[in-house]
Amino acid sequence: MKILVIPSWYPPNGGSFFKDQCEALTEAGVEVHVLVTQETSLKKITDSKSKPRFRVSYNKEGPLLVVRKKLWRIPKNEKQNVRRWIRMTIRTFDDYFKKYGAPDLIHAHSVVWGGFAATLIKKKYNIPVVVTEHRGRFNANSKTHQKEIKTWHKPLIKNALENIDLVIPVSKLLIPTMSSFTDKEVKFRVIPNMANSIYFEGSAKKEQKEKTVLFTLTNFLEYKGIGIMLKAFKKALDQSPDIILFIAGEGQDENKYKRMADELGIEKHVSFLGYLSKEKVKDELLKADYMILSSLNEAQPVSIIEAFAAGTPVIVTDVISDDVVTPETGIIVQSDSIESFTEGILQGIKFKDRFKEPALKEHARRFEDKQIISQITDCYHTIFAQ
Repeated sequence: MKILVIPSWYPPNGGSFFKDQCEALTEAGVEVHVLVTQETSLKKITDSKSKPRFRVSYNKEGPLLVVRKKLWRIPKNEKQNVRRWIRMTIRTFDDYFKKYGAPDLIHAHSVVWGGFAATLIKKKYNIPVVVTEHRGRFNANSKTHQKEIKTWHKPLIKNALENIDLVIPVSKLLIPTMSSFTDKEVKFRVIPNMANSIYFEGSAKKEQKEKTVLFTLTNFLEYKGIGIMLKAFKKALDQSPDIILFIAGEGQDENKYKRMADELGIEKHVSFLGYLSKEKVKDELLKADYMILSSLNEAQPVSIIEAFAAGTPVIVTDVISDDVVTPETGIIVQSDSIESFTEGILQGIKFKDRFKEPALKEHARRFEDKQIISQITDCYHTIFAQ
């Protein structure tokens, strides 16, 4: 079985979980090729040597054959960039087809826009298409999706959904919004994101601590709700002074939130850790009483599953589905609400002993790579049998 994966983004431009899934598929005996249209900012041009090659490259990256084509991104022109990205993806597939022939199936990641490009390839080459949807803009509980789905996006999304053989949303909360784009029946099967196997490996039992330790992993973008988190933490700290917050990650607004912590007077209780490797993230999860997430817009963050695998409960906003975070594994609060998030933290402090490490780790097994890959390959075989 040969699968061509078309991600809407891919390392080095994010999307490491796409790479992890592709590699896990190869371990399951699937031949996986990856076609990447890699946008490059014009700001990166400093001299002639920095200009990316416009030829298609074919390279082995670990167990994967990765086909890459670089593409300049035109500043402040999203519509034109989308059109160029889609055209380039199709042209790169044409080049790939000449060398390797047709794959048995195309597995795109996100309708926007890898999935849309895949449906155009399907029409030309008659290749079945599966799309896994990861984008939080389709989340029915998202507070920002109306801004992110523009009027000109809608006919493209509609066209794609009507021509995809199977849509795999990573959360059930994506289905209502996606279904609203078309009157035609769209086949859905929910398969969540998987956690990296490192988080399931043996770990020391958590020690009892005097202070309640909160940990979050973020990229400091606005939709992550870090401002809400810090303000809620301040209000909770006023009522319960024995709490501390560790924030891992990096991003362009990191200094903004460091200044906010100073202005709120909580700087002695909040530590910014910067970028952490997977191993270091696991260490922090093992030390934490809760992993917290304040996002206004998500699909199904892998970090939540990684917390469960480390035996750590979570406090998250309601953009996360209640079949992912259950009463036995965490607390769900209202997104975009300082008061609700504050109450969630205070509940976590009060009921810290409610969440049992064995139950959390058992719940995490639902998201282990072997379980998820088995479900994905079952989707492939179902489509082949049609």
